[in-house]
Amino acid sequence: MKENEQLKLQAYLDGELTGREREEVAKLIDAREEVRALLAELQHTRAALRQGEPERGLDCSREFYWSRIERGIESQAVEASAGNGAGIGVLSWMRRHFAQVAGAAAVACLIATLAIFVNHSASRTPLAESEWEVFHPNTGMVNYRDYENGITVVMLYDRSSPDFTSGK
Repeated sequence: MKENEQLKLQAYLDGELTGREREEVAKLIDAREEVRALLAELQHTRAALRQGEPERGLDCSREFYWSRIERGIESQAVEASAGNGAGIGVLSWMRRHFAQVAGAAAVACLIATLAIFVNHSASRTPLAESEWEVFHPNTGMVNYRDYENGITVVMLYDRSSPDFTSGK
């Protein structure tokens, strides 16, 4: 059965069809067994819903009913806000402002780290204008730094040679 036919059958049951459409659906019900089965199922469902839940009426107009609910919600909100002032002050403040406090702490840590880094790099001034650094006699490398001219020279040598400085 097509979805369109199912919707028309529901509209037929609810009494929402025009005269011509109602006749077409009645012919469809007479012609097909599956349409009759679905109609019976929809009728049983409708009856179960009507019996299962009694209809409730209001003792006042709809607008007045909803305005009473609105006033009740507002009074609860006022009571809750009045109760918060007498509660645990620091804890409730921290709960409301946790993100702001955490952000400020992160920024403070970043600034402190940058200040330490800048002070550390500024205090690393060389004691001499240049220096020789021999890591180990067996490594085959000597490092020379000239701070005044801003150059670094790394010299590699053959460890099997007895004296790499003599050139022999």
